[in-house]
Amino acid sequence: MMEVVSVAILKINGYDMPNPLAEEGYKITKNKIWSEDTGRTKSGKMVGTIIAIKTQLTIQFEPLTEAQVALIDSQISDITNPYQTVEYWDETGGYTTATVYWDNPTYSATPDNDGKIFKNVTITGTMQ
Repeated sequence: MMEVVSVAILKINGYDMPNPLAEEGYKITKNKIWSEDTGRTKSGKMVGTIIAIKTQLTIQFEPLTEAQVALIDSQISDITNPYQTVEYWDETGGYTTATVYWDNPTYSATPDNDGKIFKNVTITGTMQ
């Protein structure tokens, strides 16, 4: 009989994070960083050079308990360390490790009978 192994698809600073929502999951956005001389010429033609592409992760979680939200917040809201190491399942079907900084997290509190207090928990991290 084959053993089923549970694998975290998201880690922050080595800690397994709760699973993102099944349907929305997390969104991977590739942000193009353009050179300073980018813009349109008088004829309207776009000119410039892409100097980097930075990945942004927007993660929406399943309903979470207070302990799960506390774990996430302890990793992304550390004022002494604004940059964290993130491991995530990427668009190529493998794990990627990146250093990111986090935007302001969003937590909506609505108690239910299953002990899941926080819904619509969303975090967004951008590659350094």
